[in-house]
Amino acid sequence: DSTFNKYLQGFSHFVGRQASMGTMCLIVIDRFIAVRNPFRYKQVVTLKVAYICTGIVWLQAVMITLWPWFERLNPCIHDDPPYMRAPQPYDFIKHGFLIY
Repeated sequence: DSTFNKYLQGFSHFVGRQASMGTMCLIVIDRFIAVRNPFRYKQVVTLKVAYICTGIVWLQAVMITLWPWFERLNPCIHDDPPYMRAPQPYDFIKHGFLIY
């Protein structure tokens, strides 16, 4: 496998994990609103709101995954010696799996 495939596998794994946790949080919030305000539920939670919240969760998952890559583009971050720098998720990609 190429290095690009390993990065792509790690990226998709990390995005999927982040998006899954975010979606679970949305389900919990949805059920809380349904139990807490059963008569206003259909007014508060519409299909449009669900699409927007899901989109925000996926966008957040992609941004969290890409954050270390954007930090590497900043030359000021790498002024410190390697042992002083915080570990980045992509420093630990081994055999196509992302270990954070």
